[in-house]
Amino acid sequence: MLRPLLTLVIIFILAAACESPANLDLNEFETKLAIISNFAPNQPVQVQVSKTQSVLDGNNPVYLEDAIVLLYRGNTFLETLQLVPGSADAVPYYVTENFQPQVGEIYTLKVEAPGFKQIQATSQIPAPATIRGLGISNVSVQELPQELAFTYKVSIVFDDPLETSNYYHLNFYQQIWNYQVVENDTVITGNWLRKIAFNPQTDNNSLIAYFDGGVLFDDASFNGKTVGYSFVLETSIDPDRHMLGKMFTELRTASKEYYLFHNSLSRQQTSSGGPLSEPVIIYNNIENGQGIFAGYSPTIDSVAIFR
Repeated sequence: MLRPLLTLVIIFILAAACESPANLDLNEFETKLAIISNFAPNQPVQVQVSKTQSVLDGNNPVYLEDAIVLLYRGNTFLETLQLVPGSADAVPYYVTENFQPQVGEIYTLKVEAPGFKQIQATSQIPAPATIRGLGISNVSVQELPQELAFTYKVSIVFDDPLETSNYYHLNFYQQIWNYQVVENDTVITGNWLRKIAFNPQTDNNSLIAYFDGGVLFDDASFNGKTVGYSFVLETSIDPDRHMLGKMFTELRTASKEYYLFHNSLSRQQTSSGGPLSEPVIIYNNIENGQGIFAGYSPTIDSVAIFR
């Protein structure tokens, strides 16, 4: 998911430039380093590095493989991230080999490359929320030509930590089993997860449908309490090839940087773009550069749709 996010950041930077006065000299555009890194506990830190572009360059991100990427905990140096070269199917990125971040620690990332000012950013991983319950109800099935359409309500209950502002990214994934019939026997050949996307028309001041799936919200209305959310979800399968599996839920307790970046990114992506639409500035926590460096804590649970 890192690549489309980085591409979108660059596009939005260009869009902001388009709103400048008509007499702006585009040749004066200052190219800066841009990074994308969302990191979680007990996982390697991955960072993509590119350079920002002016409107004259078009949408063709340039990823850098000659950067020096350094990770610190406070003022203590931890590791120089190693380059994983790009290929025809993947962009290059930098990754820690010996270190994995932990909850509650403050981390600083510093990046430098030939011809650019050094950039840096700071974030931490918040404590994860505890999921108390996950359930499926009101399941209905509709037979359509060459597919089965399922509608069901998913309910989640979780504890919000006390005495602090918390931010969340809640994702739902529908498990799909692939099968084939061999000599009257059903043979399972694999499974995959379909990420559930929400309709942005249901957005309000406290719940934002993220364009890449799931919803974003904060705890302003329920700080320190146990809270429940319910969502009506829809999915469909080809009954001749697929069977419905479990519903997986990932509740990300996010840093403020994570929330502000993804919130603004989703609002920009789903904006009508018309002359009367309110402009959205993409949140950025990179000093002297662009992008995001932000931590989050995932909690995962699952429930069977049919028991």
